[in-house]
Amino acid sequence: YRGNRFSNGNSVPNPATPDSINNVEGVHLLEPRPGQYLIRVRAQNVPEDARLETQAIDQDFALVISGGFLPAGQSLLYLDRNLYRAPDRVHVGVVDPDQAAASWLRTSIASTTETNRIVLVVFPANANGVFTNSIETATGAPTPDSLLQVSHGDTIEVRYMDASQGVLRTATAKVDLLPPVISGLSISNRFGRAVISWDTDEPADSRVEYGTNTSPAQVSAGTDLVQQHEIALEGLVPGTTYYFRLISTDEAGNSATNDNGG
Repeated sequence: YRGNRFSNGNSVPNPATPDSINNVEGVHLLEPRPGQYLIRVRAQNVPEDARLETQAIDQDFALVISGGFLPAGQSLLYLDRNLYRAPDRVHVGVVDPDQAAASWLRTSIASTTETNRIVLVVFPANANGVFTNSIETATGAPTPDSLLQVSHGDTIEVRYMDASQGVLRTATAKVDLLPPVISGLSISNRFGRAVISWDTDEPADSRVEYGTNTSPAQVSAGTDLVQQHEIALEGLVPGTTYYFRLISTDEAGNSATNDNGG
């Protein structure tokens, strides 16, 4: 995420450019995934040195974080995503400050396809009681290996027993192996711009690659996950034939492509 890049009040993932104008930046995640977040503060330009006690040219800044945080004595089990593919990698995390001195913790993971639970040992990521590990997904019949077998539509469930609280923690995610289905393609001319519209059967992002040959190199894209897509192409030369390719990628990372001439 980058500061001040919002859509409907929520920060947009992977925006193309930062906000290099304002000196107050914000990232708003309305429904953040549980887990660890790394925050980097990088100045666009520091014309004066605000910290004379150091050799580098520095600028002071203030960092404010608000939201729902883990209460003291509580533990948290989380997966890094809501949706997974195959092959893919499922990252499992445990936050349990009461076990900060432990060298490892035990979790187990299963799917609708692989119902026999696989023991997944998680290891310390820092000294504050954060533990992590991962497992790869694969398709096919369940086998006694180190892979988690999944099928489209499966539920992945991971479990962790919080010994100090006597509570079984669970976290779940879904498996999506199918790309979005593109339909309803239309092209219109609005105020001298070509506007390309299409629909997908599930939320996905919007990308149009276009150009004057069959290997289009120009790109116009939107990162919002929506089912009704609209991309305007700027600066087209009247009377010129353009070729374009639609690409929509869902939350799991499955992509659908539609090649067209225009």
